[in-house]
Amino acid sequence: MYLDNPHTIELSMDGIMLKISNSADPALLGHVIRLVKAVSC
Repeated sequence: MYLDNPHTIELSMDGIMLKISNSADPALLGHVIRLVKAVSC
């Protein structure tokens, strides 16, 4: 039986899939999202 991990957030932006722990540092998460947006443009 497969159980999805309830402690992660999955984001998909421009073909890039990010799986982020709910305990991730919000500031670090913000930096990663800005980096992904910059690279995908």
